[in-house]
Amino acid sequence: MDTLHLKAPGSWLNDPNGFIYYKGQYHLFYQHFPFATRWGTMHWGHAVSDDLVHWEHLGVAIFPTKHFDKDGIFSGSALEVDGDMYLYYTGVKYYASEADNCHISLNDVYECNQAMITSKDGIHFNNYDDKKLLIPVIYDDNIAYYNHTRDPKLWKDGDTYYMVLGSTYKMEIGRIIVCTSKDAIHWDIRTVKEDKKFGRILECPDYFEVNGQQLLLISPMYIVPESEGYTAQSMIGTVEFDPESCEFKKLGDFEFIDHGRDIYATQSCVDEEGRRVMVVWVRMPKDAENPWEEKPWNGMMCIPRVIDYIDDTVYYRIHPNVMKYFNKKLSSEEVKTFHANQKDPWMMQTTITNGQKLNIAGFKLWMEDDAIHTDRSDVFVEDTNLHKTFALPAYAKEYKLTIIVEPNVIEVYVDDGKHVLTNTVYDLKDILTGEVGEIYIGE
Repeated sequence: MDTLHLKAPGSWLNDPNGFIYYKGQYHLFYQHFPFATRWGTMHWGHAVSDDLVHWEHLGVAIFPTKHFDKDGIFSGSALEVDGDMYLYYTGVKYYASEADNCHISLNDVYECNQAMITSKDGIHFNNYDDKKLLIPVIYDDNIAYYNHTRDPKLWKDGDTYYMVLGSTYKMEIGRIIVCTSKDAIHWDIRTVKEDKKFGRILECPDYFEVNGQQLLLISPMYIVPESEGYTAQSMIGTVEFDPESCEFKKLGDFEFIDHGRDIYATQSCVDEEGRRVMVVWVRMPKDAENPWEEKPWNGMMCIPRVIDYIDDTVYYRIHPNVMKYFNKKLSSEEVKTFHANQKDPWMMQTTITNGQKLNIAGFKLWMEDDAIHTDRSDVFVEDTNLHKTFALPAYAKEYKLTIIVEPNVIEVYVDDGKHVLTNTVYDLKDILTGEVGEIYIGE
């Protein structure tokens, strides 16, 4: 059972997939290589939760069985159709494998198609009999690129089902592809849009509306230079989408969803109260080898975040269920003896102004010139080109902070999610100094 942050079950985890509230439970699937703490032939792992806080791993849900997915089950999404769960994914077929590792494609060349599998209960999946090939490999460069067209995200509007796919024009400019269907099985490709805002290859597109504003989550590749660490980042922007023509008629400005730059590949769903909730993969440059866990693991999800849109600003709010979990406030005496490197998650709430500093288990945070700065140098991997220091936008003289800490991740929420900074960390210290504020622990 994982609490708050869904973690790889003793192996590898990356993109969240098939996130859905279905028959009274939250289901979250994820890219999964069950045999090692490294990327390999992708399966879909499966976890469920009653509250988005406590997660139970159910093992592998989807694995390669067909000629069209024999080398991997890449990312996708979920729909409920007539009471059944429909899972849509990208099937992968390698042209050739590396000589010393059959789980890796030679020269990163493979074919992508779009497929699905159905389930009557969202728990049992027949990988041999219940898969369907929906959109075969596309070889027409005017439509898509055979090597990089993937990550179907579905929604329904009226009597029409919509699918968006991420793609590229010859690995030069990112594309979004829109398809429609009347039965969620037979699909027509309707429009293709290219834009430099989509990087060179677009992944994980996700369209929805919040408070009347149309928004598009994207994960463009090569959107930042190598000198800035991870070249692929997740972003969000305002758009104008016409459901009749299936055209994205306008793309507004896109912004990074997180200032820590460690997260990638978003997935959203509507929760039981109708809120738009997002989870994101937290990338880890090395395995976690915590003494209280049975074996090393690599990859986790951030806590569920409610996406809100107010006064032309996107907010990423901590989900109310997560806030309810932190139900015990420590007294001032308990704070003095609190072990900041403890294995269970905890939360700090405080405010910060210019000149104030915090040291949170070796993760340093301070404010100067109206901007919040962080430094994870003391709790991070030494031999890496990833950034260790960060700065958030300056716009006020005081900020309200909510900081959630676990042994391998720290999430900093500024002014109720107006800005967020998520960082992978390792080897936290037993340090807690500065403007500590209030500390809360869970059940």
